[in-house]
Amino acid sequence: MKRKVIVLVGFLLAGCSLIGRGQGTPSATATLPTPVMTNVAVPNPETAARKFLDAWRQGNYDAMYAMLSPLSQDSLTKADFVAAYKKVAQEAALTGVDYQIVASLVNPREAQVSYRITLHSGVV
Repeated sequence: MKRKVIVLVGFLLAGCSLIGRGQGTPSATATLPTPVMTNVAVPNPETAARKFLDAWRQGNYDAMYAMLSPLSQDSLTKADFVAAYKKVAQEAALTGVDYQIVASLVNPREAQVSYRITLHSGVV
């Protein structure tokens, strides 16, 4: 029995030494395809701000909510968002909303847009 074990271990060691020398290992013949590179233009933050503010001007609160980031939408339901804007419009008796884009700042990680809002009211 000991002899069989020793012979078996000998065969295993001999097989391992052949694989270590590159024998018995498949060679790599396939080549990888050339990677495809695409460039996506960075969205213009002023355009996004104008769309949001135009939707506010038109009273299209659903469109405004759709433009919020997923994180903002997770923190505020659509119904609560619409109710808040409708409440402001009603309590201020808004007759119109005007805006002016003042400045925008874009860097590789974020964008900021400064704007001035003029709310027209039938009360004041």
